Order: sequence, then structure tokens, then C-alpha cells
Amino acid sequence: GKSTIKRISKLSNSEIENITKYLKITKFTESIKSEFDKNNFFLNFYNKPVLSIDNPVNYWIQSSVADFCCLTFYQFLKENSYLKMHAFIHDAIIVSCDKSNVQKMMKIKHLQDPISKISLPIKINYI
Repeated sequence: GKSTIKRISKLSNSEIENITKYLKITKFTESIKSEFDKNNFFLNFYNKPVLSIDNPVNYWIQSSVADFCCLTFYQFLKENSYLKMHAFIHDAIIVSCDKSNVQKMMKIKHLQDPISKISLPIKINYI
């Protein structure tokens, strides 16, 4: 909601309204609700059904981001078979590798989803 956005972002009401208009949030929300009314679900960015309409834009974003992370991490591990995955935590994975591969891993600067081709910078912590 706007009050939460204002509290977290420190933006003014008019700035929030301008961003909402620019992103066409009202139209997007209406389209999600219409899809849900027609099908009893709506589809996220990756065409996965979302079964609740409680907070449509938030659910669409969260569901899409979860799929993005799963696809991207899968692709990353497939391309770097020397890594061993230990845990998946929301938007992060914990991996290990032999010391001989640490420098190779530290050179990786971006991950890319093979479907959307969205590329995001990553941070690798070496312990």
C-alpha cells in the first residue's frame, strides 16, 4: 500500500502517484483481476498460475521473482558443474567448490535467466 511505500522509500505522495501512473499499476491490477475472475487464477511472468487474488501485483511479482531465481540458479549451476549447492534461500544459494576453482567462480559478475534473458549483477562472498 501507499503508506508502506511512503514509510520505506521516504517518497512523497505525489512521487508515489507519479511512479504508480508511470508503471500503469492500476491497469495492471485490473488486468490481473480480470484474468483471475475468468480463470480462477492468473499467470505470472513465466506463465505459472497464481491461485490467490488477495494482493495481485505483489503476488505476481513474488511468484515471478521466485521462478526467476529458480531458473537462474539452475542455469548457473548447470554452467558451473564444479560447484556443489548446499542451500537455496529465497534469492540466494550457498555453494562450495574446490580451492582450485575459487578464482574462476569469483570472476562471475552476472546471472541470466535463460527464458527472459534478464541479467542481474551478483555478489559472491568467499569464506
